[in-house]
Amino acid sequence: VPLIGFCGSPWTLFVYMVEGKSPRIAANAKTWLYRYPEYSHMVLQALTDVLVTYLIGQAEAGAQLLQVFDTSGAAELTQ
Repeated sequence: VPLIGFCGSPWTLFVYMVEGKSPRIAANAKTWLYRYPEYSHMVLQALTDVLVTYLIGQAEAGAQLLQVFDTSGAAELTQ
């Protein structure tokens, strides 16, 4: 039986952090991104760094497949 590791994408987690829930349209997150580009980049980079470490830990613990869920990004592509 394969062991699958996973995490949310940096953008998905950013959207949840700003919106406080799972939004259909990430209006507040987009506003934050455009109003505060430097802070947004810092937050997204910090999330990326943590998620990479997290996924490496899952691989070292035996995960044979790693999946990054990007539910908010997928919504952006369909609009």
